[in-house]
Amino acid sequence: MPSQKISQFPAQTTVASGDILALVTVSGSTFDNKRIGIDVLDNRYHPSASGGAALEIAVEALASGNAALVEAEEALASGNAGIALAVVEQGALASGNAALLEAAEALASGNAALVEAEEALASGNAGIALAVVEQGALASGNAALLEAAEALASGNAALVDVSTAQASGNAALVDLSGKYDKTGGPIEGTVTVKDQSIGEIGNQGVRNGTITLDFGSANNFEFTLDGNGTLGAPTNASGGQCGAITIRQDSTGSRTMAYNAVFNFAGGTAPTLTTTASGVDIISFYVSSPTEIQSVAVLNLS
Repeated sequence: MPSQKISQFPAQTTVASGDILALVTVSGSTFDNKRIGIDVLDNRYHPSASGGAALEIAVEALASGNAALVEAEEALASGNAGIALAVVEQGALASGNAALLEAAEALASGNAALVEAEEALASGNAGIALAVVEQGALASGNAALLEAAEALASGNAALVDVSTAQASGNAALVDLSGKYDKTGGPIEGTVTVKDQSIGEIGNQGVRNGTITLDFGSANNFEFTLDGNGTLGAPTNASGGQCGAITIRQDSTGSRTMAYNAVFNFAGGTAPTLTTTASGVDIISFYVSSPTEIQSVAVLNLS
């Protein structure tokens, strides 16, 4: 070899013993193409044992790396398939979650509808109860109006009765006014007393001396003697008047009584009173005139 320079091989060229390589030498400006067997190369260009071992290891490493790449690719494919499956499952999960959400919303909507229905039912029941109460109040009010109408009718009837009674009473008063003067005048016509006719007793208390009775105040009198007395001529005596005088002895007794000349007794003799303690005598009288009183004594009553 003139230049003993190594020809440049194409990159990544693999040579083996016995291979024929095309060499290019440069001599000035002239290019000569020559062919040389690989076995004639200078030992400097032979790969060493260590280099061959390295190449072998590299090849094995490359093969191992390629196998690893294959496994990695398979793993990647498996992972991608897993991811795709997970995506599908995620989609299914999302779809399931969406379905659950829709179901929850539907349940909430149904529950809300039930609440509204229950409120509507409660409102309706309250309305019915109110209507029943109002109906009861209306019935009670109608009954009250009926009772009020009946009471009014009864009151009107009572007013009619009162009016009738008043008219009758007024007629009676008019009829009576022609017979009796309420201020004390005489009664005209016949007066019939069917039941009792009661005259009050004019109580004169304990008396002695001259005792003058007012016949204008009563018809009946009584008094108790605690000493001797005289029955004087009464005042305001009216003809036709009659009554009685009760004379009582006190607890001592022995009290005597004299009489005014207007009192007339049978036979012209005045009576002698009972003189026993607490004795009772009665003198009944009829007034013929203010100066003449007919008298009868009923003595020693017990």
